[in-house]
Amino acid sequence: MSRTVALDVGDILYDTKSKDIGVLIKRDTNVPRRDPAYCDMFELWVWEVFWVSERSTVYSEGGLLNMIESGHLVVHKNT
Repeated sequence: MSRTVALDVGDILYDTKSKDIGVLIKRDTNVPRRDPAYCDMFELWVWEVFWVSERSTVYSEGGLLNMIESGHLVVHKNT
């Protein structure tokens, strides 16, 4: 599958397995790195998601896209 979904702050996620609903809060690259020498080798985008079940979780952007493409998460655009 191709990655055609563009995630944005405010998008709503529906978890088809747990039936939970989440909102994308922010996208960030401030991931703690163990070795500063490798900082410029790659950039890891992470999303903070606030779930209705009152928990906040951080996911890699690639992980979210994989879950959307597999049908585990359904994204509803905030537009």
